[in-house]
Amino acid sequence: MYKHSIDICPDDPEELTRRLDSLAETGAEIINVIWQPRRAQEGDQSAAFDTSGSFLVISRSNAMAEVVAMDGKAEHVA
Repeated sequence: MYKHSIDICPDDPEELTRRLDSLAETGAEIINVIWQPRRAQEGDQSAAFDTSGSFLVISRSNAMAEVVAMDGKAEHVA
């Protein structure tokens, strides 16, 4: 069974790199990275020229592998 997560990351390539590395270190599989523009407020005509946004990072991890890893740690502690 997989556990999915969606993280929002600021529109900064260095921060995105850190976030992806952090997820990979925990054993997560990156499924997709999507850039999305900032949502405009209704009636804000200047938002059409705004180039800021954020990244959505969609990842998944194997929930069963996490359980096995936790059981293995518990045995070493006991």
